[in-house]
Amino acid sequence: LPSIVNVLPYFLLSTMDSSDSNEKNSAAAADPSHSNLPEEDENEKLRRENLEKKLSLPKEPICVDYDVLCSMLRVGDYQLIDVRSPEEIQTHGGKIPGSSVIPMGEIEAALTMPKVDFEAKYGFKMPKPNDVNTILTCFSGRRAKMTADKLFFEYGYNCIRYYCGGWSEWSAKQSNASTAYKH
Repeated sequence: LPSIVNVLPYFLLSTMDSSDSNEKNSAAAADPSHSNLPEEDENEKLRRENLEKKLSLPKEPICVDYDVLCSMLRVGDYQLIDVRSPEEIQTHGGKIPGSSVIPMGEIEAALTMPKVDFEAKYGFKMPKPNDVNTILTCFSGRRAKMTADKLFFEYGYNCIRYYCGGWSEWSAKQSNASTAYKH
């Protein structure tokens, strides 16, 4: 419980003090300056804010399934990156509509190059570490997951997602009229 208490805002803590009257608790909840708790120093405030941010971020890359991916494609709020080589994409019959290509072996260098160079080479906006709708894909989802893990744990892409099913699932669902993605 002490670790939970440390991350709660002080105005919530002040409402938990049973020795105060309900009226005082209401005032403290509305305005933390009425609390009988000591004021937070700047270092404590920064520590608490950083901890709150860490608690709200995912602990690993997020797996996006077929239905979620289709929803994101319909809304248009996504950046889909296929980590296969152009040759592999051609061999396996294509890529998911709207996806851009950065081969797995190039992605680290690509995301560390200057933004202008990235956009000139790849033809789309360079994703930022905090972009929540950047989704990686590949043939089966395995390389997308490996790449997402690397970007998440080593490069700070804390909101990166990957499509679990990959091109193999996508193409299979597209051949079935009941599951095919419709714009």
